[in-house]
Amino acid sequence: MKNVFKKLKNSEKGITLIVLVITIIILLILAGIAINLSIGENGLFRKAQEGVELYKNASIQEQEKLEEINKIIDGEADFEISNKQEMEEFRDKVNAGETFEGKLVKVIADIDLEEEEWIPIGNYTENQELKFKGIFNGQNHIIKGIKIDTSKDNQGLFGCNEGIIKNINIENCIINSDGAAVGGIVGYNADNASIENCNTISGDISAIGRDTGSIVGGIVGYNIGNVEKCSNYANIKGEYKLIGGICGYNTSGGNIMNSNNYGYVEGSYQIGGIVGDSDSPEKNIIAKVTNCNNYGNVKEIKKHEDIYPSASVGGIVGCNYTYSIIENCINEGIIESNYGEQGGICGSNVYIIKNCENKGEIINTCESDNIGGIGGIAGLSSGTIFECYNQANITSEIGSFIGGIAGYMVENTNDDSYECVVEQCYNTGNVSGNNIIGGIVGRLFSGASIQSCYNIGAITGNNYTGGIAGDTATNSLELKNSYNKGSIIGNNYVGGIAGSIRSILENCYNVGMVNTGGGVCGEIDINYVTADIITNCYYLDTSSQKGAGNEENIGTISGILKKGNTEMQGLASQLGDEFKDNLEGDKYPQLIWE
Repeated sequence: MKNVFKKLKNSEKGITLIVLVITIIILLILAGIAINLSIGENGLFRKAQEGVELYKNASIQEQEKLEEINKIIDGEADFEISNKQEMEEFRDKVNAGETFEGKLVKVIADIDLEEEEWIPIGNYTENQELKFKGIFNGQNHIIKGIKIDTSKDNQGLFGCNEGIIKNINIENCIINSDGAAVGGIVGYNADNASIENCNTISGDISAIGRDTGSIVGGIVGYNIGNVEKCSNYANIKGEYKLIGGICGYNTSGGNIMNSNNYGYVEGSYQIGGIVGDSDSPEKNIIAKVTNCNNYGNVKEIKKHEDIYPSASVGGIVGCNYTYSIIENCINEGIIESNYGEQGGICGSNVYIIKNCENKGEIINTCESDNIGGIGGIAGLSSGTIFECYNQANITSEIGSFIGGIAGYMVENTNDDSYECVVEQCYNTGNVSGNNIIGGIVGRLFSGASIQSCYNIGAITGNNYTGGIAGDTATNSLELKNSYNKGSIIGNNYVGGIAGSIRSILENCYNVGMVNTGGGVCGEIDINYVTADIITNCYYLDTSSQKGAGNEENIGTISGILKKGNTEMQGLASQLGDEFKDNLEGDKYPQLIWE
C-alpha cells in the first residue's frame, strides 16, 4: 500500500548522518563504483566523522542550555512576588526596560489584583519592544482579579513574552480589548518563548481586533513559541477571526502541546476549540498542534459575511493551513455553524491531520444548499487525513457536501509535499444533509482519493448519497479498498459505496441496505467514464436489487458482482492485500489495519 506519509516522515525525522553515509556507500558499491574511503582529508569517512562530531556538539549545547535553565529554576529567586504591590513593581520594572534575562522570578503566595485596571507585563509594538526574557515561576499559585478594558493590542497578564512562563493559575479574569493578540496568560508569545503548565480557571476573554484578526485565546493570543500542558475554562469570544480556546493564532513553527480547552469559544471565522488558525510560511518550519483535547462547545456567529465567505470552524483548529500538523487530538465539544468549512477536528485542512478523533456533535444551520464542506474530521480538505475517525452525528437540513470524515476534498496544485487523501479512517456516526452526502467524504474532487476506509453510520441525503462518497467528481484519483455497512437513504443517485462515479473504483464492498439506486453505486456517469472504471467491487444480494442504479442504460458491468451472505463473509482474499478475514461478529472482511 502506498504510504502517504513517506514525504512527511523524511522531512520530519530525517536520517542520521552516519546511516545516510552507510546507505550511500552500499548503493555506490552495488553500482560497481570504487570508492576511496580511507585516505585524504576529504575522504567520506572523514566527513562522516566530522558530521557526527557536529551532531554531538549540538546535542551537548542543547543539554547544557537545558541544565542552565533548570539551575535557574531550582535556584534562589532574583525577584519574589507575594502580593499585588510586588506584582505591580515587577510589571513596572519590565515596562521600564528591564528584561530579567537569565533571572528567576517566583510567585510565593496567591495574588489578588482586586479587579483594578491591569497594565500587562511587557509590550510589543512597531515603536516599542518591552519583552520579558527571564523565567517566571508561579509555583501553581492563583492570580485572580485581572481586569483589562482597553483598545490596545497584546493584552493579558503578560503583554509580550520572550522567556519562560510556567505554573500560573488565572482566576476570575475579565479581559476585553478592542485590539488584537489577547490571551489570559500572554498576548504575544515570541519565537523560542514558552508557556508551561498555565491555566485560565475562570473568566471572560474577548477581543474585537480588525478584519485581519481578533487573535484571542484562553492562554495566548499570538504564538510563535511553545505552549505546553495548559488548560482553559474561560469563555472566549472574538468579533473577527483567529479565535481559539488555547491560542488564537499559532504560526511560524509554533507548537501547542498537551493542552485542553473546557471553555465556550465563539467567533466569526477561523474558530477552534484549541487554536483558531495554525500555519507556517515555510516547509522546514512546521507548526504543530499535538496531544490536545477540546471539551468546550465551539460556535460560529454569522457576522461580517462581506469579509469572510465561510466559517472555518473546528473542534481543535479552525483552519489548519500551510505546513501545520494536527496529531493525536480529540474533540468532544459540540461544533455549530451557519456557514460551511465545519469539522470535528478542523474546519479547513491544507496540510496534515493524523490520528485524531471526533466525538462532538456537528450541527449546521445554514440557509442555503450551496453551503457545505462539513465533516466529522475536516469540512474542506486539500491535504492528508490519516488514521482518524468520527463517531458523532452530523446534521444539516439544507447544507450539502457533507461526509463522516471530510465534506469536500480537492488537491492543492501549488504544493506536492503531501497528498490529498483520506486513508485508514472510519466513521460510525450518522450523517444527514441535502445533496452530496457520504459516509467518509461528501465530494471527492480533482486530485483527491480515498483509500482503506470504512463506514458503519446511517447516511441520509437527497441527491448523490453514498456509503463512502456522495460523489467522485471529474479528475478525482480513486476510491479503493473500502467498505460500507451503514444504511443508505436518498432520492436520486444513491449507492452503497458512492452516489455517482466518475473516477476509479476498485476493491470495495457494501453490505448496508440501500433504499434505491445500486448496491455499489447510484450511477456510473457515462458522460465522463465507461463502466470498466469499476473493478472488483461487490454488494450483498439483500442490500439492493442491482449493482449500479443506471446499469440498465449501460449494459453489463463486469467489475460489480452480487454475493450471498456466506460468499461475502469469505471474500477477503478476492478483495486483495488490504483486506483480511474476520472470524468474529458478522464475519465480513476487515481492512488489515483494523
